[in-house]
Amino acid sequence: MDHAARETSAEDIDRVQEWYRRTLGEIPRYVRFLATHRPGLLKAYRDRCEHAIRDSLRAQMLPWMLLRYNLTRCLCEGIRENALLGRALGVAREQLLDAICYGVLHAAADALGIAEEAAGDVLASLE
Repeated sequence: MDHAARETSAEDIDRVQEWYRRTLGEIPRYVRFLATHRPGLLKAYRDRCEHAIRDSLRAQMLPWMLLRYNLTRCLCEGIRENALLGRALGVAREQLLDAICYGVLHAAADALGIAEEAAGDVLASLE
């Protein structure tokens, strides 16, 4: 997306959706929702995510932290998106599993079933 321009263009939406297809292999439902109903919010969200840690942490930390956070909250779509993003950014299978297992400290063991449902195929692809 062109973050220099305030307005969200059709090209911005096409670019971000293509990025998700290419990087994750799918477009998360919230991206499709925002692209249709609130494209400006999608642009603002992507701007925040793309620039949140660029000067302080490696890019792989964002999906690791968000995977753990979404596991703690038992949010399937967030677990899946961040496992896919972690895989795309080269986060090792063991590191993704660490994020999931650390999240269980706050979410309880039932969250592991949710992680399996949401991202079991992603983890299996890394074996």
